[in-house]
Amino acid sequence: GGAYCMFHAEHFQYFFKQIIGSSSSKKAERGYRNNENICVFALEYRLEPYPSALEDAIHAYKWLLNSEGYKPDQIVISGDSAGGNAVLAIIDELTEIASAAATHQQRVNDNNGSNNKDEINIDTKQQQRQNPCRGIMLISPWLDMNMNTPSYQLNEKYDLFKRETVIFWRNIYLSNAFKKKLTTSSTAIFIEEGKKATENQDRQKNSQQSLLNSKLISPGLHKLTPEITASKIPILILVGGKEMFVDDTIRFQE
Repeated sequence: GGAYCMFHAEHFQYFFKQIIGSSSSKKAERGYRNNENICVFALEYRLEPYPSALEDAIHAYKWLLNSEGYKPDQIVISGDSAGGNAVLAIIDELTEIASAAATHQQRVNDNNGSNNKDEINIDTKQQQRQNPCRGIMLISPWLDMNMNTPSYQLNEKYDLFKRETVIFWRNIYLSNAFKKKLTTSSTAIFIEEGKKATENQDRQKNSQQSLLNSKLISPGLHKLTPEITASKIPILILVGGKEMFVDDTIRFQE
């Protein structure tokens, strides 16, 4: 969490300990053997600008599979606020990585148990589909960076931060992307005075809007892919009724 602009993994250590303790207690209550360690891997991803955090999250997932030997069905992916945004933004990419890993392992098995440890590469033509994780948990996820649903006005007085503050952080996070988008969409702007100046303003506005609506920025505006929905991966979404994010969360759930 932290709008991709602040906070570090160490700030959530108490929360991680609570997750481990609660999970262990639940396993004991339900009669499961407590012969597997429950580990929390908290990624210290780079903060702004976009897309540094998303790139780091993808590399971390590859590292868990390639270097640490975890399988997708041993992993529950979770994110708080901006972290929830990141989870949904990259879930399709993680599905491709997990599918490539499954295909790679199948080839190893077919080659009489070869111990080939080459890094997993994605071959979309031949790979088998694989769920990217065992489950997903989103905590007050930041799903839409447009931030224009009614709860932003109605719940601002109850929330920890003001809407204007979150927009300020959003603009810092996306500053480079905004500049790149405007540069590539602003050719031949001042050929005719007046009319072209107005067109420039319209292009800038439309360019920024298309970026804000993209899946990597506002994943809550997009449906989950058929692969994810068909897999029936359990998704737990937690949000407070007085949060600014509540309307976006309900819309995504519906």
